[in-house]
Amino acid sequence: MRLPQPALLRHPLRHRSQNILVVDHPLALAVKVSLPRPTVQGGPHDSDCYAGRQYASLMDMDIGPA
Repeated sequence: MRLPQPALLRHPLRHRSQNILVVDHPLALAVKVSLPRPTVQGGPHDSDCYAGRQYASLMDMDIGPA
């Protein structure tokens, strides 16, 4: 699997490249993309408790085979 580079994810995720961490999980055939949270999880200003919405723009991204 070809991993997406943080620089390519910068615009869809609206974050600076240096704040995006991409981790390969080959046994699960998965890629984890981590971003800093804008607020404390579960806090009074958290509108996305599980932080799933921030990745919606990546759902249609084709990373193709290795």
